[in-house]
Amino acid sequence: MDTRQPAEVTETLHTPAWTRRTYEDLIDRALALLSAGESVVVDATWNLGAWRSAATEAARRHDADLVCVRCEVPPDVARSVSPPARRARPTPVPW
Repeated sequence: MDTRQPAEVTETLHTPAWTRRTYEDLIDRALALLSAGESVVVDATWNLGAWRSAATEAARRHDADLVCVRCEVPPDVARSVSPPARRARPTPVPW
C-alpha cells in the first residue's frame, strides 16, 4: 500500500523526468499499435511542442491520420472544478 501523502505523489508525478517517461511510453505504445494496424487515441495535455512533434512524426511514419482536439474553458470555470490545491496555482499551457 502506498503510504505517501497526496502532495508527495503529486510532486513525484509532475517532475520533468516523470513527464518525459510518461510521454515516451505513450508514444511507444501508440507506435506498437500503429505497427499492428490498430487505430490509436492518445489523450494527453501535449503542452510541449516536442511531444506534439513526436506524436506527429509517429503518425507520419505509419501513414496514419493525426487529429488534434484542443479543449478550452475560461480560467474561472477551470478553477471552479479543479481540486483546491490546483485552484491556487493555475498553470497556463504555452501553445
